[in-house]
Amino acid sequence: VFAPSDVYRERRAAARLRLAKMPAHERLQTSHSDSDEESATKAYEPPPFNPKAAFAEFLASMMFVIIGCGVACNYGASTPETKLVVAFAFGIGILVLAYATGHLSGGQINGAVTFSLCLGGELPWLQ
Repeated sequence: VFAPSDVYRERRAAARLRLAKMPAHERLQTSHSDSDEESATKAYEPPPFNPKAAFAEFLASMMFVIIGCGVACNYGASTPETKLVVAFAFGIGILVLAYATGHLSGGQINGAVTFSLCLGGELPWLQ
């Protein structure tokens, strides 16, 4: 019986063998290959600051709070029907705002998601 690690080792060895037989011009150059040290050491640079994206993210976050909390303040959560209205307001609000601003900023809308993308280096800190 093969353990999963044995199967993985066999597949990896077969892939290395196929790669060794392949002509150099047909090989796919990636930063994950062991032979390409130069591209593996290149630092990742996040995209440049985009003021349109930052403004769209700010506007979408602001509108989401205004729409959702405005409906919650107006209807409250006293009965199951009003809870459903508030839930639909938040859901439809996020849907509309993601479609409206997604092409500019990626449509994160949640500040925690944007912050985690900045920590991961996917977005510049100014955005």
